[in-house]
Amino acid sequence: MQTTTTTTTTAYFNAETGTTNWEEMWRQEDGEDTQPKFDCRRTGESIIIIIILASFISVSRKEHASSLLPSWFVRFYTRWWSKVSLVALDVNSPLSSSSVVVSLFISNAEPALVTFLAANTGFVPELLETKKTQGGARILVPGCGRGYALETLSSTFDSENVVGLEVSETARRACEAYQTERASKAKCIIDDFFTHAIPSDDDDRKYDVVYDCTFLCAIQPKQRTQWAEQMKMLTKKGSRLISVVFPLGDFEGGPPFALSPELVTSLLQNDFDVEESIEVPEDDWARGKPEYLCVFRRR
Repeated sequence: MQTTTTTTTTAYFNAETGTTNWEEMWRQEDGEDTQPKFDCRRTGESIIIIIILASFISVSRKEHASSLLPSWFVRFYTRWWSKVSLVALDVNSPLSSSSVVVSLFISNAEPALVTFLAANTGFVPELLETKKTQGGARILVPGCGRGYALETLSSTFDSENVVGLEVSETARRACEAYQTERASKAKCIIDDFFTHAIPSDDDDRKYDVVYDCTFLCAIQPKQRTQWAEQMKMLTKKGSRLISVVFPLGDFEGGPPFALSPELVTSLLQNDFDVEESIEVPEDDWARGKPEYLCVFRRR
């Protein structure tokens, strides 16, 4: 009996040419009835949880509000307390004089990136000083999608020079809308990472930080050498490349294509040194599976 093997690909990925129709991908995934099978750009979508409790709670008893919350909510908040901020506890809500409205906002950027930037005492404070003379650090995010990381990086470095690249007009519009909503100084432009150009002799225009949020795993393996060369061209001595290495493994096929910290290091070894290689704790996994956050310093 003969067995026939069928390879299934998404409608926007052309297996014969090895190319991806990004505009089609965004069009499909923005449809009301479709959800992306894999999209690093949608990590940590904004979640607003509103709980209305019919109870008689006064301002003086706010500290007891937690005892009235459902047990599942308490478990959720306890587990994710480092990523969740209490935006409002309004006992005078216009919805009801006896209601408590609790709104939560979960950070949109990858938790590993947020944690790393908050803990960094080296180059982050150093680059904050560039605000005085250059309007802030120059930062690039290729394949930025809706720009969650753009907003995080812009606010962390207080920079007006944070740029995201997209090849899809649909994605660019979504990104710009999000930056406006968040009052972010970052911007998104349509450009191809591999042809994004900066004069090679103009170090002042090169990037201080490049953030690769699983952009590498989305390109074809044959483009990886070019990816590394472009990273060299776009950065200057001392610049950092922050890379979320995902998905981990040795499986074949994609996108996304399998990566490992060793593989990424080997691609960059001629021009970058490994500054940090962090095995991300499970609580900070952005996509429910293991990942690394690697920081490389340009020689």
